[in-house]
Amino acid sequence: MTKWFSLALVVAGALGLCIWQLQRANDAKMQALQTEMKKLAQSGANASARAENAERAVPALMRQIAAAQPAPAAAAPSPAEGPSALEPSLATAEPAPTMEDQKTHVESVFTLQTVDAGWARATQAHLNEHLAKQLGPSTLDSLECRENLCKAQLQHRDAASYSAFLDRLIGNANDVWKGAIVYYQEATAEGDKVRTSVYFAKEGTEFPHL
Repeated sequence: MTKWFSLALVVAGALGLCIWQLQRANDAKMQALQTEMKKLAQSGANASARAENAERAVPALMRQIAAAQPAPAAAAPSPAEGPSALEPSLATAEPAPTMEDQKTHVESVFTLQTVDAGWARATQAHLNEHLAKQLGPSTLDSLECRENLCKAQLQHRDAASYSAFLDRLIGNANDVWKGAIVYYQEATAEGDKVRTSVYFAKEGTEFPHL
């Protein structure tokens, strides 16, 4: 009898231990489940708060975007609305000076100059000497120096002679003259002959331009 009683006690103790362990496991699972539910509830609350904040912030953000956008450019007036503001300036713009205008201007400046006797005399002698070396078949009709400009008038028997003279003058410009050199072709009714006016500006001075 005692043996069976002891065996019953052992079985009962083992069952009690198993029940206690199961209870502990269930308690732990329940506690973990509760913790997880609390986290989910907190996350839901945070998400709800963020959504509410975003909902409140959207109108202000839209106003900022609208304020930052540039104002639309004014539409160009249609022809029916009349001429634009640019048209008067375009209508009154002066055309660029022609070669004939420039030649007339240089001739006018030269004519109005007084004669610097000391500079003009020495410069005229220098140009006479050095131009003679470049003439070839061309001829020097006149040479005059004034304040800071000299004017030489030349005649060439044809276009080829004129072109050859210019090549020599430009190729040897440093020997002939240290300042600016400008030439213009003159109108002529003498067959194939070409007349030119060549201006020499005093070294260190600017050539007169329109």
